[in-house]
Amino acid sequence: MARNSRSRRRSARLFVTTIFAVIVAAIVLLLAGSAAAMVAATGDGGGGPAIWTDQADYPPGATVTLTGAGWAAGEAVHIEVNDTIGKTWKHTADVAADDVGGFTDVFNLSSNFVSDYDATATGAMSGTATTTFTDSLKIDLDQCQNGPQAQYQCDTSHQDGGTLFDWARGQLGAGKGRYFEGQSIPQRMVVSDIPVGTTGSVTVAYDSTKSDKHAFDYLTTYNQTITGADPCAGISLCSEARPPHRSRRIRS
Repeated sequence: MARNSRSRRRSARLFVTTIFAVIVAAIVLLLAGSAAAMVAATGDGGGGPAIWTDQADYPPGATVTLTGAGWAAGEAVHIEVNDTIGKTWKHTADVAADDVGGFTDVFNLSSNFVSDYDATATGAMSGTATTTFTDSLKIDLDQCQNGPQAQYQCDTSHQDGGTLFDWARGQLGAGKGRYFEGQSIPQRMVVSDIPVGTTGSVTVAYDSTKSDKHAFDYLTTYNQTITGADPCAGISLCSEARPPHRSRRIRS
């Protein structure tokens, strides 16, 4: 019975030709930089020593400026910065507070991963102060919502006040899109806050079935069905290199 059941599922999977379309190359936006912010922490909450970073969040590989205040004049301060999640990266430094009890330490984050970070500064006279910050990428995965009657092209034509209605995240239900067996659903991934010169990779994975229900069986070019789909629609500093119009079957 189990063997017959597997055969029926395989036959059904071969029969269903729902196609999953992905953009051949992810759209990478070099929108480096984020709003500056001051994040301060004190050792005892009563006006003791404090440290803070010049931003609350950084892109990978960015330069961080850590500033201290409220330390004893000339005090030796040991600084340790660690990635909170994996603890695979660390920055340490020893600085001396100036005549008014301040110091500055500048360092670069790793460009190999993103994480949360904690920074600790310790002095023999003043005690300890801590602060936290993050470095992260902004990643959005959108799919083409071509409308309940398949009337939209996922380009710049369907928008209101600069807001696109077609490329969106979330469930692709009957009220948002209409696709049939053998058609492709365009997808796009938008990554921002990447420093110029950073390299990386993207791994694409998908489910052919989920809870015994058929999902995606094929990979194709993103414009296999929606030929006018524009993955750069609504995105500044984006240029598109259209791939050849072809599909490829992935054997199970």
